[in-house]
Amino acid sequence: MKNGYMKIKELIYDFNNEHPGLLWVILAGLILLTSFISPQFRDAVIKNFYSFVVTIIGIVLLKSELSAQRAIKEEQLKSYDKRLKFDEETHNKQQENFEEKNQKISNLSETLSLQIAKYLQTDSKWASSALEKAKIVSYGQTLFSDRFSHYQDEKKYIAKQFIPILLKRCQRIIQDKPNTHIYIVIDSGTTLYPLFTELGNELSKYARKNEIKEAEKWYKKITIVTNNLPGIQALMESGRLNPGDRYSELAVDAHILPGKPIPVYSAIAGKPTVDAIAKLSDSTSGIDSLFIGLLTGNFIRQERNNALCSIPLSRGIEHNEFKIAIYNKCNELYVIGPLGKIFYDQKLDDINKKLGFVADSQNEETKSYVEIPELLREKKEVKLVTTCRHKGFVLTDLSDKLTNLLGTNDPNEEQFINAEKLKDIPHLFFPFSKLPENFFEQLEIEFPHPFITQEIKRNLFFVQYPRSSK
Repeated sequence: MKNGYMKIKELIYDFNNEHPGLLWVILAGLILLTSFISPQFRDAVIKNFYSFVVTIIGIVLLKSELSAQRAIKEEQLKSYDKRLKFDEETHNKQQENFEEKNQKISNLSETLSLQIAKYLQTDSKWASSALEKAKIVSYGQTLFSDRFSHYQDEKKYIAKQFIPILLKRCQRIIQDKPNTHIYIVIDSGTTLYPLFTELGNELSKYARKNEIKEAEKWYKKITIVTNNLPGIQALMESGRLNPGDRYSELAVDAHILPGKPIPVYSAIAGKPTVDAIAKLSDSTSGIDSLFIGLLTGNFIRQERNNALCSIPLSRGIEHNEFKIAIYNKCNELYVIGPLGKIFYDQKLDDINKKLGFVADSQNEETKSYVEIPELLREKKEVKLVTTCRHKGFVLTDLSDKLTNLLGTNDPNEEQFINAEKLKDIPHLFFPFSKLPENFFEQLEIEFPHPFITQEIKRNLFFVQYPRSSK
């Protein structure tokens, strides 16, 4: 019954929407017709006239309300249609712009690909340089990888400054004594890693010179010997005679020493390594030869009362034995390192104590440093190769103390190249300023090791903090 009533109500509502006003005319006509046919109905209408009028007014008001709601709904639908149309047009324009830009990028990338491919055929060094850091991933579980980013700019800077004048010294020696063969023996470590790249760059540049006379091929009388695994890899990348040819030979004679691989240091060490250096030295007995040793350490110790010896500090028996072998067999010795790795006027025991390192530590990271025996050091004159700081830097005071002891902060390259006697070879301090202006940002770069506390920076490296800093 209820459903039937709702259907009748919907039919009446729809009829009124389609034919507005007609329903009221029909209703009035029915009332008038019924009045003539049934006097009783007429009398009832007259009796209830006011109630009837109120009912009619209510129906009229209800119809007006419904009509108003309908008009609002129609306006909302029109507004929605307009917005939908606008969104569709905007989407189409964006799609057109995207396709246009995508086409431009595709054309540009195709052009770049052709240019890069063409450039790589002639010179791949720039790509090798960009991938250099990515290659270090292969040494991911090593101290070499951890320390690769420490002093990175400074290490590269030292290599770029030192290697050209070292090779000029070698060239001068070989040209003065044509029968001389020079062996450059290079230690392991991230500090010396950039030296291999620079050696490869410089020597391959000499070798590629056109119409060079055989007598001028002095670089062929240089042999590089090392236990540095990442270093020899860098040399193979930068030292090709033809950079675009993967089968190209190296521009320099190079040898990796035999021995026991030490994974944590990415190096070769042990008795076979030490024996190989001794054997190489003995094999040149009676022949004009010069052995140049390039050493580094976790840190370097410089005694105030002994300007002749800069001492590399290291961990592990194998590492120290290799450095001792270089000390024993090389004629010229250079200890190389960033300025922030040099202890000035500090005893080894005091350094270990202040750093909290002990010989019997179960943690390899906190074992004490060792160094080359004093009796051996007294027999050798070692030259320091590092950087210096002018006024206003975190390490200015340390730099001043070292340069006052060992020489000038303006390296005399001509003296280095032409020195005949070992005692006449100067220590090298290359001015370095590629550092942030902010004091505390400089500290982060100069001291990347967490165990170098503020107290150690003050007392061992002579850092003067701003007065507001505690």
